[in-house]
Amino acid sequence: MKQFKLRKKVLRMTALAKKKNISTESREKNLQKARILHENNAKKMSAAGITPQEIEHDVMRARRDVRRAKNPRCN
Repeated sequence: MKQFKLRKKVLRMTALAKKKNISTESREKNLQKARILHENNAKKMSAAGITPQEIEHDVMRARRDVRRAKNPRCN
């Protein structure tokens, strides 16, 4: 779950960097923060031995389980 929060934060920083009405310095600062967060996230994942594919697989499984719980006919 922590990886998803970090990824969300990275995406938010990148989106802030793409805004047109902010200064170039602020844009660069936001991009730099996003890069650092992304690198830290990658280091934590590799240290834990988790691959992005495993995370995606677990997320798909969880979503499927939620769908099945909501719709009993799919069981």
